[in-house]
Amino acid sequence: MAVQIPIADFERFEELIENYGLPRLVDKTRTEERLTGKSVLK
Repeated sequence: MAVQIPIADFERFEELIENYGLPRLVDKTRTEERLTGKSVLK
């Protein structure tokens, strides 16, 4: 399914995602175990 929306609405949605979703993702990854280079290559 496809939906067409005005570009101004799309840009607003994009801004909301960047301002809300991205910081949440960064915060989530800060609390998760960090991998070292050696463990990633296993």
